[in-house]
Amino acid sequence: MTQPEDDFPDCERCDDTKLDPDAYIPHQTEHGTAYRHAPCRSCQPEAWENP
Repeated sequence: MTQPEDDFPDCERCDDTKLDPDAYIPHQTEHGTAYRHAPCRSCQPEAWENP
């Protein structure tokens, strides 16, 4: 039995979260430096062209 096509992510790197699981962006908060996930390199390459 096969699953519907919608059950499979379009992007294998981020599983359609649009966030790169291996890349982080530092940003300053009132409590110091925090890190958040960067945009996915595979499905959002334009975000990496001009930082």
